[in-house]
Formats: sequence, C-alpha cells, structure tokens
Amino acid sequence: MSRIILLVCIILLFSSAPAISASPMVEAFKEYQAALGIGDINKADEAGERAWKLAEEAGKTKTAAVLAYNLAELRLRYLPDADAITPARRVAEIKESGVEIAIDQEDIDILLSLSEYLQKESGLNLKLLTRAVKNYKTSEKVATYSVFIAQMNLITNAINRNKWQGVNGLSIDAQKSFQENELSDTNLLLDLKFLQIASLITFDKEFKAKTYQPVFQDIYNLLKPGPFNKVGDRYLKFRAWIGTVNSYLSQGLQKRGEVIELIYRDPADPYVANQHDGLCPDFIWDKKAPPKYPSLQLERGYIGSAVIIFNLNEYGEPKKVSVGAEVPSKQFGVYAVRAVKNWRGHFTSKPSDACLARQRTAIMKFIILEE
Repeated sequence: MSRIILLVCIILLFSSAPAISASPMVEAFKEYQAALGIGDINKADEAGERAWKLAEEAGKTKTAAVLAYNLAELRLRYLPDADAITPARRVAEIKESGVEIAIDQEDIDILLSLSEYLQKESGLNLKLLTRAVKNYKTSEKVATYSVFIAQMNLITNAINRNKWQGVNGLSIDAQKSFQENELSDTNLLLDLKFLQIASLITFDKEFKAKTYQPVFQDIYNLLKPGPFNKVGDRYLKFRAWIGTVNSYLSQGLQKRGEVIELIYRDPADPYVANQHDGLCPDFIWDKKAPPKYPSLQLERGYIGSAVIIFNLNEYGEPKKVSVGAEVPSKQFGVYAVRAVKNWRGHFTSKPSDACLARQRTAIMKFIILEE
C-alpha cells in the first residue's frame, strides 16, 4: 500500500499505551493489515472502517484521522464504487479543527477533491482537483497513488473536452507518479507515452524529429518486441504513431525546408525481420496507390496513419486485409484497408505455401498536400 509511513504512525500510537493493546480498535486494525497482506480488499475495507469508527468513539482523533485517510485511499484505489468522500471529509475536518495530525494538507486536498470529482464531474470539482494537483506538484512531494489517479482523471477530462494543450504536461507528470508509486502496469505507462506523442503533434510547430525520438525510444524499450507473430496491439500502435509523426514531419518539409524523418529500425525489430526473413521470393508491386485522405479528418486538420496486416496470394493480390492499428481515428484504418485491397504485384518466382501464409504489414501514411 502507498501509505506505509502512516501505518507506522498508527502502530506507534497503539504501542504508546499498553492498556490500549487489547482494544477492539487495535484488533480491527490488525484485521485490516492482515486482509491487505493476503489481498482481501473487501475484508480490509470492512475492518478499516470498523477501526476508524472505534477510534472516533474512543475520542482518539489523531488515530481516527489516519485510519480515515487510509480507508479513503483504499477505496479510491481498489473500490471505486465505495464511499471515499465520507472518510476524506472527516480527515479534512480534523485537520481544519487545528488537531496536529501526521498528514500534510496537500495529501488531504488531493484525497478530498479526487473523491468529490469522481462522485460528480462538475466544473467546480474539476477546478478544485486541478488546483490540488498543481499545489501537490509545487510542494515537490513524492506522489501518492491518489495523485496518480487524479492526474489520470485530468488527462481523460482534457481529452474529452479536446483540450490537448495540457495533456503533454499531465502525461509527463503522471509518468513520474507512476514511477514514484512503483506501479507495474507497463501497458498503462505505454498509453501515457502515446498520449504524450499525441499532444506533442497537436502543438509542435518546429517539425523536428528529435522532439519525438526520445519518447519513441522509451516506448520501444518498454515494448521489447519479439517475433512479429507475437507482437501485441501496442507494438502495432507504436508503428502507427511513427507513421503519423512522419506524416506530420513531411508536411513540415513543405513549409520549412529540409526536415529529418523519424526513422526507427533496429536490426532485432520484428517489423524489419519480417520483411527480410528469406521465406519468400522477391516481390514487386505493380500497382500501389496511396490511400485517400478521409474527408472529415482532412477538414479538421487531423494527421494520422494506420498499420495494415495482410497476406498475398500467388497472383500478388492482398488477402485477409485488416487493421493492426490506427491513429488518431478509425477512419484512417478504413481508408487504408480500401487502398491496400486494390494493390497488385507479382512474385519473381513461385511462392511456397509458407510464404503465402506469412503475414505482411504496411504502414499507411496520410499526408495533406498543400496546393
């Protein structure tokens, strides 16, 4: 759990008076700890609330504040439908009363504003949550899990309102909070980095590949892709975002002169190995028209790409054409599939059945050509 220090504080409070050691409050707290140790969250929640209420009844306000804080954090992290607001408000109330408790104001503000925002996503609650996250960042404290969840909710809200300008900073902060909480969901971290790329491309006016290269390198290091037939959806999304960024850089070429394209080709990269595995005879495309730009996306100024997966038959016709990944919207995948289905080519010699069974990929870039 993210509040080990506070739990230690409770233990110290309990150990300070031998007469308390056998109290129902202590027994409930021990049940809470034991349930957490085996991952029984519902039992931990029940025992944690009981310990908190018993502390309140015994007039042990400092202990009650810490127990209420832990209970609210537990519910925010593991039980999103449970009531986190009541214990969070109680912690704030005790702090405001002047009682000295081992919980910083920034932690309380995050806990309470996040609880209230999750219950009702009003404009006022959004403002309070935004302010709490900003104050926490200013304090330079190590992020709690609640801070991370608050940042994720602010990112979601910004995307839903098409306010991409703040997504880049929020994504970077959330990545830092992810590390500080020692979280292990790599896919979540990858998604944060993809959001960082999406935000960068929205507001970048410099058209420089070096802006994106470090982020793509981080993504690739996290992906650690294996053979092509074992790569996951996020690897294909990685390739689609590279295509999107290169489309953007290509437009910069028209406006700013020479621009270095982002190239990411590692010899061990399954995308590269799949193209040169020696399984098939040489193949030559005779007809390979680029995809048509989706009209609505063109009107909105969206830049995107798609990774298309397909097989070739012995006549050089694409078969089993499907979308591996598409960003930032589905229309790019739809138009890319239409284009690939009309491609035609030929093998320089008769292909084997294994060759025809091999999946191929194509990164379809969409470029807005200025007149």
